[in-house]
Amino acid sequence: MDIFTLQASLRTIVGKSVAELREQGMIPAVIYGPDMENVLITVPNQALIDLQKKASENSIIELTVGEGKDKTVCKVLIQEIHRGPLSQIIDHIDFYRFNSTKKVHIDVPIELVGISPAVADLGGVLLQNIDRIEVECLPDAIPQQFVVDISKLLTLNDTIYVEDLIMPEHVICHVEPHVPIVSVTEPQKEEVVPVEPVAPETVLTEAEVKRKEQEKEKEEETAAQG
Repeated sequence: MDIFTLQASLRTIVGKSVAELREQGMIPAVIYGPDMENVLITVPNQALIDLQKKASENSIIELTVGEGKDKTVCKVLIQEIHRGPLSQIIDHIDFYRFNSTKKVHIDVPIELVGISPAVADLGGVLLQNIDRIEVECLPDAIPQQFVVDISKLLTLNDTIYVEDLIMPEHVICHVEPHVPIVSVTEPQKEEVVPVEPVAPETVLTEAEVKRKEQEKEKEEETAAQG
C-alpha cells in the first residue's frame, strides 16, 4: 500500500475565528484516536488538493505536525471531510490516528468497470444497490477499492453479489454474502390506460347544451303558469 505525506501545523484558533485561517489558504483539522487527546492542526489547502488527486479515500497518510525538534510524525486516515452545504468547499477535516497493531473497521468503495451486454445489447437498466463494503483489518491491509466487472452481467436480471467478491487475505467482510451489489433489470414499460370510446349521440356541442337548457326553462315556466 502506498503511503502519502502531508505537512501540518499546530493551531490554537478555534470557533468562528477559524474563518480567517481559511482565507489564508489553511484548512482547520483535528487528529484523534485511541489513547490520545485530540490535537488541533491546520493543513495547507493546496497540499490537500494535490494529495486528493493521488490518494484514495482509504490511503494511509504520514502526517508531520510542526517543524524542527518539536515535530511529530504519525500515520492517519482521513476519517471525514466536512464541506460547506452550498459551496462544497472543504471546511474541516477529521484525521484518525490508528494503532498499527489493532484492526479497524472501514468502508471500502466499490468501482464498477466494463460494459454489461445486458445493458448495451438488451436495453436493460443497471441498478447499483451498494457503493461500499464495510471490512475489518489491520490498517496496512486496507483495500483501496473493490473492482466489480459488470461485463459479467450477460442477461436481464443477472446480479453480482457480495459473495462474488474476492476478499484479500486477513480482510474480514462485514456485509452479508447474499446482498446484491449491482444487477440488470428489465426497463419499465409505460402503462397505457385504455380510453373508452364515446358514442356520437352522447357528444353535445356547446350550442346544443345551451338550447336544451333553454327548452327546460320554458317547460318549467309553462308548468308554473298552468
